[in-house]
Amino acid sequence: MRGVLVLLLASFVGIGALGEGGSLAGGLGLEADFFYDGVAWDIGSAVTLSLSFGEIGVQSRTDFSLTGFESEKLDFTFSLEHIFHIRNSLVFDPCFSLYELEIGGSIFEDICCPGGFDWRMIFAYGNLEEPCQTPDYTIGFVFDTGLTWYLDECCMYFELRNFLSFGMGGLYSLVDDYPWTWVYPVPGVFFEEDLVKVAFVTPVFSAESLVFFDVSGFQWVQFGGLFTFEFFTLGGRAFFVAPFSFSTGDFILGLDIDGFSFRSYSTFDLLGFLAEEVRFEVEGDSLKGFLWIYFDIFGVIDVTTGLEVRW
Repeated sequence: MRGVLVLLLASFVGIGALGEGGSLAGGLGLEADFFYDGVAWDIGSAVTLSLSFGEIGVQSRTDFSLTGFESEKLDFTFSLEHIFHIRNSLVFDPCFSLYELEIGGSIFEDICCPGGFDWRMIFAYGNLEEPCQTPDYTIGFVFDTGLTWYLDECCMYFELRNFLSFGMGGLYSLVDDYPWTWVYPVPGVFFEEDLVKVAFVTPVFSAESLVFFDVSGFQWVQFGGLFTFEFFTLGGRAFFVAPFSFSTGDFILGLDIDGFSFRSYSTFDLLGFLAEEVRFEVEGDSLKGFLWIYFDIFGVIDVTTGLEVRW
């Protein structure tokens, strides 16, 4: 209900923006998740509504389970020609649990080729206790800074990025390619995690390494490489844990043809196959559908599917 009211208010503001020459756009997304915990299947769903007009946007995501309403997340965003942006976020699950303020910006060496320096700061004020119990509020910070050097006028570049958190955990969620994961507050406002990313990207090949530290020191490192051809993708990742021993590896296979996308992630360890994740996506000008399936040697664990309409 909160999300609907906010979006109605945003609609009136958007109509005013249209009258001043702005452009109104929006989207409706429906998502369902089927998760098997080893005993029984759990079913969840989500409805996402979004509106944007010019550089201003608002998005509402409402999550449900079999027992009813679970959580509501509201995001309010403003950007200035990709040079500066600000985001305010509120989360209720179902009581107030988190507020986030994110600000960031970029300094481009050449406006046609995004390079140079970019930065982002996330401030969080969140509740550590169970929903709707006596709250225990804490604060946390994430600092994201990056340097990008473009080696040509198109697509070849080198990137060095650092994510640093105080009172916040889950930094890997900022680079893990899963839209539903995110950083979270932890007790205290002390150093918590540090993630360093080094990447080299060309139109055909990209290489990336991630190094992760926490309060105990070095924890793991990940190396990855990906070849991208006209419609075919092939690559892999290797994951090593402290002190420096092989943990797992991923074999990546992809296909992209006329709006259809397929990705396969096969995970192995030294003993053999561990798990498989396959992703199917179909996208057009105003419609997007997806199906993600995750399973291991014992069977299917998670199935996520959804549909998004944009206008």
